[in-house]
Amino acid sequence: MMRAKIIRLLMQNPSEFVSGQEMADQLSISRAAVNKHIDKLRQMGCDILCKPNAGYRLNGLCDLLLPELVEVYRFSPQEAPYEIVHFDSLSSTNQKAKELALKGAEHGTVVVCEEQTEGRGRQGRQWLSKRGEGIYCSIILRPSVPPEQVHQFALMAGVAVARAISALGMLGNVGLKWPNDVLCGSRKISGILCEMSADPDGVEYLVLGIGINVKQQEFPRELWGIATSMAMETGRSCVRPQLLAMILTEFFDLYQEAMVKVSFEPMLREYVDWSVCVGKQVTVSSHRSRISGRCLGFGPDGALVLRDQEGKMHSVLAGDVSVRGDGMYV
Repeated sequence: MMRAKIIRLLMQNPSEFVSGQEMADQLSISRAAVNKHIDKLRQMGCDILCKPNAGYRLNGLCDLLLPELVEVYRFSPQEAPYEIVHFDSLSSTNQKAKELALKGAEHGTVVVCEEQTEGRGRQGRQWLSKRGEGIYCSIILRPSVPPEQVHQFALMAGVAVARAISALGMLGNVGLKWPNDVLCGSRKISGILCEMSADPDGVEYLVLGIGINVKQQEFPRELWGIATSMAMETGRSCVRPQLLAMILTEFFDLYQEAMVKVSFEPMLREYVDWSVCVGKQVTVSSHRSRISGRCLGFGPDGALVLRDQEGKMHSVLAGDVSVRGDGMYV
């Protein structure tokens, strides 16, 4: 993306002005094109100072989840394995992604927005999605796998999120609670919602929704002690485009590895390392049943494996989990 390249040039010279002609020469575009891109970046909210006979200097980037800004933080010479579609406001990124998937949107399409008016978690629960406070994105995938393996991609997204937020300051405090929650300490910081369209021949498309609390400083009373954010955990502001770039990079690296090896085993081994369930007494509840026992790990299909008090083994693919053992996790 040309605007991303312009931002990188300005970032390489943080205290100096860069002439429009110099940028035009380096990027092999016209001086008029440089001016046009600079004007667009300023309209987006980037703080770019223009000085006659000197050029341009970047004073600050905006925090929007724009494709150009995410690209700036990707730091890779390779073409991105995804394409971001940005919206200001949506009822739900998963809903928009499903609409686009039905219209033929390609594998790797990533729907993002600044706010959701009807954000959803698992089982129809509300996900608070105020403007500019979180990451709200949905990834369209078209994997060549049988429907029973789709559950693995939700676990994969959890690993990607855990890697990214740990790298940004929360190492040692991040855990994954099967099947869809990312925790910091005892509180939830991220949730994953996996929805698919499939037939007996295979998966038509998969929509993987990821919601992350980034900048929230407080939550409604009913979420006290349950939810947290990166700002609350680290005491500093996180750059949302940078976080999104890191998550997408981690996810598609994991995805590519699984597809090349035709195996989710390496990802599952890492998932165990992040898990707050393994070795603990857990209770898995669904509308049909309630099973308690010690979590022994996860099966090759991503199912939670537990042994109840009678010694009977259970393999569970879906449900809400409560975890006991150290008094922290619920």
